[in-house]
Amino acid sequence: MRVRVKVEGLRELQRTLQQMERKLAIKALKQGLRKAAKPVLLKARENAGAIADSGATKAALRLLVRAGRKNKHTATAYIAPNAKAKRALNYYNRERAKDGKEPVDRMRHFHLAEWGRTYKGSTQPGRRWLTRAFDATASTVPFLFAVQLRRAIEEFKQ
Repeated sequence: MRVRVKVEGLRELQRTLQQMERKLAIKALKQGLRKAAKPVLLKARENAGAIADSGATKAALRLLVRAGRKNKHTATAYIAPNAKAKRALNYYNRERAKDGKEPVDRMRHFHLAEWGRTYKGSTQPGRRWLTRAFDATASTVPFLFAVQLRRAIEEFKQ
């Protein structure tokens, strides 16, 4: 699931970012995004804890912030499970071993926990754990981002 949030009214910050060296501007953006997205990650982990999947989804969640491409002063934050997270794999394989199944080297069930599925007549409803986390924190994220970005810019200007 990809959700885009456009923050408007930050023209002064945008001008300042464009005047800064790209490397420093990206560093400030990434730092601001990382701190602003942290509440979404924490809420997603809380919601994922309610899923009956041995704790693998909760343990695999991570926050990844990447810089934009092509010389743009942009960055993107992703909150997603890491399919190869060691702790999560341990939980997952422990549950599989109880059913006599072979261990796996990566998990591929996270989208099913979010969106649900229908397979051969049986239906597993989606839990919407990530959607609920975003909805619960959506009003605070832009404000946190603006505050953190301003702090990061001031820090790097010095």
